[in-house]
Amino acid sequence: MNARANTPSVARAALAWTAILTCSGAAELPELWDVGLDAETLAASDVRLDSVKADALWMHRGGETTLTADWSRQAVDYTPAPTDIITQPARRKEVRRSAQFDTRWAASPRHAWLGSAGLHRGFSDYRAVWIDEHDRQLFEGAPNFRSADPHGWNATAGARWTSVPGNRQATFSVTHERNAVAPGYEPRIGEPLVRGRERLRTWSGRLSLDQVVTPRLRLRLDTSVADTTGRDRRYGIVAFANWALAEHWVVRTSAGLTREDPLLSARFAQLTVERDWAGKWFAGVTAHGYRDDGEVVDPLVLSSAAPALRTLHFAASLRWQDGRNAWRVEAGPYRTDYATPATPGAQFTRLYRDRHWLRAQVAFSRTL
Repeated sequence: MNARANTPSVARAALAWTAILTCSGAAELPELWDVGLDAETLAASDVRLDSVKADALWMHRGGETTLTADWSRQAVDYTPAPTDIITQPARRKEVRRSAQFDTRWAASPRHAWLGSAGLHRGFSDYRAVWIDEHDRQLFEGAPNFRSADPHGWNATAGARWTSVPGNRQATFSVTHERNAVAPGYEPRIGEPLVRGRERLRTWSGRLSLDQVVTPRLRLRLDTSVADTTGRDRRYGIVAFANWALAEHWVVRTSAGLTREDPLLSARFAQLTVERDWAGKWFAGVTAHGYRDDGEVVDPLVLSSAAPALRTLHFAASLRWQDGRNAWRVEAGPYRTDYATPATPGAQFTRLYRDRHWLRAQVAFSRTL
């Protein structure tokens, strides 16, 4: 599970939304740059995740272009299960680096083309690091074992339609990804070690419908489908609502469902309430809950698949913005609760154990 939550600066999001509405042809934005820096940490007693992200947004008369660089580190205290007499406790640190290019180009006052491309190298989450350390200690030196080197790339193409005067839009995109991942291993008596799938290809599509219903209410609905090598199709739907409750109060809500037969059924909901003072100071609270049914298909078969999971996150935030600068701090507790693994998977009890995390984030952006 990747517990990292990305929270772009609100000032940057407001600029991007203004550009979308301006695409209707009513006016033209002046050319400008917006740069941002975001640092985040998520820490539990045996796992720490740190990340730093820098981005630059160039808004011009034809659209906008964003360059993003991301660095993250995962520090994991590997501890074998009580029944594991082979592997030993170890401290494992892994770094992940990624770069992303995104662009939107106005083809007409109502239509725009979208494109993006990205690269990454490194483990995607702490769970992958933990399992790789387990397999390395068990199988290193055995025939057919290979050290993991996760990496990959992605590319997206899409289009956006905006109505006039700009209160409605529809966006469609198609993404292709290729990833090299850390494979699983299966020992067999008298036979070479069986190595799992290392190369994954994913095709996915996304449709987003956005509607400004009233000056105080904005709604959005996202639907997606993804097809990955060796897996059934995954379907998702997420609904968003932003509501200006009163002059200085805003409520933002979201809820979603994800389904992948027979492996996964997941749902989440989030609520944020924010108040501003003079349009410069903003204080908010957020509650987020997530639940899934796990990835275990047959509990009697040895597997590193995750059992059912429930998470709960609360956070308080404070931000300030003026015409050119914005900063934001957010912090709060985060809890993950896993169902008890089936007996064959008892060797992963230290991985899939309940954890109490602390999440903190600082972000800054400046318009040039």
